[in-house]
Amino acid sequence: MATIRQKGPYQWHVQIRRKGFPYQTETFSTKKDAEAWAREIEVKMDRGTVARGSMDKRTTLGDLLRRYGEEVTAKRRGEASKKSENSRINRFLREEPDLYAYAVVNLTSELFEDYRNRRLTQFASRGKPGRRGQYKAVERLAQKSGFRWSALPKRSSRNPFDPLCA
Repeated sequence: MATIRQKGPYQWHVQIRRKGFPYQTETFSTKKDAEAWAREIEVKMDRGTVARGSMDKRTTLGDLLRRYGEEVTAKRRGEASKKSENSRINRFLREEPDLYAYAVVNLTSELFEDYRNRRLTQFASRGKPGRRGQYKAVERLAQKSGFRWSALPKRSSRNPFDPLCA
C-alpha cells in the first residue's frame, strides 16, 4: 500500500512498503503525479516485474556462492577452514547445476525442500575402500531395510555440546 503525504507547498512524498520487495520512495511536485507513480509501481509489484530486494534478476545462486568463496572464505584464518568451505561450495556447484542456475529472485522454499529431501537420501563415502577420495553420493542402503528418521533419538536441550542435542 502506498503512503502519500505532503512535505511542503509543492512536494508530495510517496512511500511504498510491501513484504518481499524493497521500499520504494519518490517525491513529486503534484499529488496527481505521485498517485500515478504509486499505482504504476504497485502494478509492477503485482506482476512480479519489480526485483525483490537488491539483487538483479540475472544474479544466480551460483554467482553468489562463487562471490562468497572469493570474498568471505578467503578471509578465514585457518587454512583447513578455507579448504573445507571451498570444497563444500565446489561440491554444491558441481552436483546441483539445476539449483545454482536459478536467479536469486526466483528461488522458492520448494526448491530448497526438494534439495534437502534429495540430500537426506544420500550419504558420503570416500572413494575406494581404505583410501581417501572425492565426495561421492551413494543411495542410502538403510532405506531398503526400512530405516526411519523418526526412529532416531529425540533431541533435548540438556547438553548443548552433544550433536544429537543441537
